[in-house]
Formats: sequence, structure tokens, C-alpha cells
Amino acid sequence: MESYALGKALVQQAQEKSGAVVPADVAVVFASSNQNYTQLMKGMRELARDIPIIGCSTAGEFTEEGYSTDGAVCAFIRSMTHRFSLGIGQHVKENPEEALKQAIAQLDTTRTSEFPYRVALMFVDGLAGCGDDLVSMTARALGSDVKLAGGAAGDNLAFRATHILHNGQAYRNSIGICMIHSKAPVRPAATHGHFPIGDVMTITKAQPRRVYEIDGQNAWKIWLDASRERREESGFTDEALKSQEWQSRFFPCFEMGLLTKQGGYKLRGIMTAYPDGSLGFYSDVSEGDQFRIMYSDKEAQLNALERAANLAMAHKTKNLAGALIFDCVVRSSILGDEFYPSIQSFHHAFRGIPFIGFETYGEICLPSLFFEGFLNTTSVVVIFPD
Repeated sequence: MESYALGKALVQQAQEKSGAVVPADVAVVFASSNQNYTQLMKGMRELARDIPIIGCSTAGEFTEEGYSTDGAVCAFIRSMTHRFSLGIGQHVKENPEEALKQAIAQLDTTRTSEFPYRVALMFVDGLAGCGDDLVSMTARALGSDVKLAGGAAGDNLAFRATHILHNGQAYRNSIGICMIHSKAPVRPAATHGHFPIGDVMTITKAQPRRVYEIDGQNAWKIWLDASRERREESGFTDEALKSQEWQSRFFPCFEMGLLTKQGGYKLRGIMTAYPDGSLGFYSDVSEGDQFRIMYSDKEAQLNALERAANLAMAHKTKNLAGALIFDCVVRSSILGDEFYPSIQSFHHAFRGIPFIGFETYGEICLPSLFFEGFLNTTSVVVIFPD
């Protein structure tokens, strides 16, 4: 289906489910990089005139009803108990602080007694490389009472260009924010499916997103030695790991877990091993960071999804309207064909409420129980009270 027709179809499907016209306060849309984003949103606005739109491109998108890597999903949200405002900031890679100021200037950030709870949904360029800085700066700018959740846009693992969608336009190198004021709290929750193996180690030589030495030794050699017993049980021998294909299967299962002040582990996914023995990462790491190697397999990832759902539901909100899920694309590389069946398990845990989600290039959650900030290989769940 071409993008304009798909945009119209998204609205029509929502109308059929609700039995009425869709006079939503906001539309949150996640769309494949195969789509023409402006045509998609034009189609949406053909039937839902001037509807505010926020969202991003994906590495896969899903609902409780299906999964694709070439389509689009949308949540049309209307509520008497929530208020929404949107902002967009550009040139985030060159000047993240200025881009954030642009986005926040367009938001309604005033706290009121009628809508005392606030959460900001963040959609950031997945290739800008400044996710950690953006989350920290957003938290400082909006205040400690504002919860943050969201994800980094994807492009089906092409790693060429990701887009933020905002009111009919698609922006590269940008950040989009949806500020939500609510009468009842909207609480994000985050979990991952990796567990620590081996001893605590320290990064002793690094640049942002590249580690040269661990405990004073070659990073790749340390990684191979420290993971040897567990990885060889899984077939990742030294000989096998000389090939890029095997490395691409190995790294999602053996990630770096930065020690957090909460006593948990904040994951950092490894992208590649360079010829000089250094390791390239998807997100920032720093000299002096302490960590443990983190292992995962399919069973651990499936258990993590169940924990994410249970954690999100632990607040025992009586009336639930729907949910957004920000799920790392690396998890699907571990789960393979079991990825979407695992996502469907959310539907039961969420008592049958509708949800949409996408596969990200990074996840955002702050605060969180065991780890927070800009994350890798993590599931972030945001449940909306009715």
C-alpha cells in the first residue's frame, strides 16, 4: 500500500474500532523507513484534519495485531485527563543543547493543580550519537518531576538516515518531544534480559563509543578471555569469531553492563571489533567506567518481556487506556522468529488494552528502578491511564 493510502487507512481503522470520527488530541506514529513520511501524514490529515502528529522512523513496528518492517502504526489519543503539546528541534548532532531549546520552547511546560503529573516522550535521531547528553539535558531543563520515556529512531538497520515525524513534516538530525500533562501519573518502566558474568572491570582507554583498553589490556582480547567459558558453550569459538557473521550474532548476547548507582546494569551494545582490537559501541562509554560482561539468550529475553509488562502494571492503575512500547532492535536479533510472538504476550499482561511500539536504535527511561537514561537492548513500556 502506498504511503498516502496507508495514512488514510490508519485513520479509517481507528474509526472502525471506536465507532466514531477520530477527533484525537494527538497521533503518535511509528513508520518504516520504506515509507514516504510526508505522504503518510498527508493521508492521515486528509481524514483527521490538522491532527497534531509526533513520532519517528523505525527498524520495525508492531501492535497487538501485527508486526512489519515496511508499514506504519499509529495511536490516536484523546483524553479529558491528559493534555498534549509537541516540539521539534533541528541540527541535534551539531548542537544538541540548541536543538533541545528549540523543541522545549514549543511545549507547554507549566505545571497546574488540575494536571499535576508530567511525562515527556522523546524521539531522537538514531544516528546523531548524542542520546546520553540529550537525556541529561532534557531532565535538567524540564525539572526532576518530569518523567522521560522514548526511543531513538531507526531505519531498518541501513544506518543511513533516521527521521523524526512532526505535524506533517519529516526531519533528519532532530529531536521531537511530546509533553503530557495528566491527572493520573503516566509511569514508564524499563527492563532488559541480560545478566552479569565474570568480574567487575574498568575501561582504561577510550573515546566516545570506542574502547581500546580494559584493565590496561587490549579490549577485544579481554572480551574473548572473560567470556570464554559461557560463549564456547554457545558455539562462539575463537575460530568462529574471526568472521563478521559470527561476531554479529555474538555481540548482542555478550554486551557491556555499566554499573549504576541503583545497583543495576545499564547496557551498552557492541557494534564491531576493529582490526586493532578496539571495540566500537552504539552509545557512549567513558574511561573509568566500571562494568561487567552481560550475557543473554532467548529464554532470558522472553523472561525480560514478562518482567517489563509486570513492572509497568505494578502501579495497579484501575482503568487503562493503552500503551507505547520502545523495544531495541538488538533484542529481535537474539529472539529471531520468536520476537513477535513474545510481543503478543504483552496483550495478555496488559489486560487486553491496545498498544503500539517500534524497534529502536536506543531507548529512554528516567527515572527507573535499576538503570536509567539512554539505554541499549532494553524494553521501555509506557502505560496510559484512562
